[in-house]
Amino acid sequence: MKKWFYLFILFCNFNFLKSNENFDLTVIGHPLFIHSWYRLPIILIDTLDKDLKINFINNKPWAINPYNIPDPVLNIIRENSGINQPGKVIFSYESVHTCSNYLDVLPKKSLRISYSLFDTSSIPKAWVDMLNLFDAVVVPDQFFVRMYKQKGVTVPIFVLPIGLYLDEFLSNDIKKKANKIFTFGSLVYFEPKKNQKLLFQAFTKEFKNSEKVQLLLNSWGSDEYFEELMQEIENLKATNIRLTLSSLTWPDYIKFMKSFDCYVNISKGEGFSMTPREALALGIPCIVSNNMAQKTICNTGFVRAVPSKILEPATNNYNPQIYGKNVPLGYWFNCNIKDVRKSLRAVYNNYKLYLMKARKGREWVKQYRWQNLKQKYLNLIKPKKVIFGKQNLITNEYLMTNSITLYKKYKLLSQ
Repeated sequence: MKKWFYLFILFCNFNFLKSNENFDLTVIGHPLFIHSWYRLPIILIDTLDKDLKINFINNKPWAINPYNIPDPVLNIIRENSGINQPGKVIFSYESVHTCSNYLDVLPKKSLRISYSLFDTSSIPKAWVDMLNLFDAVVVPDQFFVRMYKQKGVTVPIFVLPIGLYLDEFLSNDIKKKANKIFTFGSLVYFEPKKNQKLLFQAFTKEFKNSEKVQLLLNSWGSDEYFEELMQEIENLKATNIRLTLSSLTWPDYIKFMKSFDCYVNISKGEGFSMTPREALALGIPCIVSNNMAQKTICNTGFVRAVPSKILEPATNNYNPQIYGKNVPLGYWFNCNIKDVRKSLRAVYNNYKLYLMKARKGREWVKQYRWQNLKQKYLNLIKPKKVIFGKQNLITNEYLMTNSITLYKKYKLLSQ
């Protein structure tokens, strides 16, 4: 039913089959600033708007939340003109199953790119089939290139990290010492995959009801799971864990993160992981689970990495309406509670060491500032130079592809 709704909207305009030469880029997504993934189309438009003519297709046009969205970006989003005026390049941040609503009708003349990630060790077969209808796929971490290819994605795959709003973090003074009450904290979404219950259990075993140490968490998620987490705290009889469910303004979000002495994310699976990078930008030590795309962070040596090798089937943890009932989705990677305890204690007891590591991490994360990634994104959308070569690669100077089909399409669009 939903697919036919989208098709009806598109067919209401008789010019939808032709790409509009006035637009360089059409972005598809759902703009919601408080959600790290849905923030991406907002940031992309904000970054490239002065260099490209951009319009937008809102996957949920009836649900626009203007919260924290810059006015120029909000104007583009509200126009929603990409529905009937698709640009030369169509760049989708939508989950693949949702993009199926558009791919049948958006012109093949446009170069169609999907920005994709997943947070288990596999992707559904339906996703593979859909991704192969795009001209190219972009992933945020090298981890996904091999996995996507193994599962059957045959179109060119490029690695291009997610750009982050880091300047306001970097403009703050770097963390220099611990608070009077040592504070572990987290801002990850409240859901079972993010492993808050294991964190509560490990923290309680190490620091139960200590007046010198606390654990603070704030995020958003379902009220039902929030109540589960509150019940877990009550079951543990923990008086030094604070849990809040609220949508923070951007300044309050940064202020809350600044209150931490150590940021913790022991998620069972991550497609990129933004919040530890934001914490490092403040010079705050981090504890992260060493799995999937978070391995990129762990491999720097600038964080405390928690071994994460306990396989857990992810099959039944997703919405069957989206992925299909009993569809195998690979594994998540859990941690041993002893390793989590050991990591919490290590940062607490050796805080100066981890402050030094975080100081180096602050320099490392600067590569993820949008200004430092902007030219690569421009070379994906409107390349300075296109090279037919041995690999799929985006640099500040050129885009290289090993696909003759993609090479010819870029050349055609540049004419």
